[in-house]
Amino acid sequence: MSSTRRTCIQAGAWVLVILGAFACGEPTAPDSQSELAPSFTANAPKHELPLLARSHPVAPERASARVGPEGGTLSLSRAGLTLVIPPGALPRTLTIEVRTNSRDLVSYAFAPHGLRFAKPIEVVQALSGLQPINGLPVTGGYLANGRLDVDTTGVGRFAQLMPVRRGNESVAFFTMHFSGYAFASGVAASELPPGEQN
Repeated sequence: MSSTRRTCIQAGAWVLVILGAFACGEPTAPDSQSELAPSFTANAPKHELPLLARSHPVAPERASARVGPEGGTLSLSRAGLTLVIPPGALPRTLTIEVRTNSRDLVSYAFAPHGLRFAKPIEVVQALSGLQPINGLPVTGGYLANGRLDVDTTGVGRFAQLMPVRRGNESVAFFTMHFSGYAFASGVAASELPPGEQN
């Protein structure tokens, strides 16, 4: 075999190895420089469920705050949302933002997108101002593509479902990362087989 042909074959093999590493490699944990880099790959939507609806449309709402290792809380009063970040969830102070994704549906966007937490954060939704859910099961859901995962009829395509803690006046779920989230009805995450919840 000629040395030119051998060099071409070796170069081609290295290209395949490098491409394979990018295509099949496991995501790595964020480095100490930036915990903002997404350390997960968005799952393809698995579950289609109707989002909880509001009794009356709400005006777009947004809140932001500087939150550090001591933790903090953000609220959207008109939308009825409270975000609780516990102490120790963040290694340094960051600007955290939450906004409504819809006037009519219980859907939100959290930023910085892809932020990972060291401890679970809690997303709490007040039931006042929502259409009655009566005995319907409720779940929290991760919308990998945000508003794009909700169709015109209000059905969301969720990549992950989270069990909801349900009280008399609110529903809540925990998550470890920021993205798009919504509350949905029709099935409770706890009713799914373990392998189908995420």
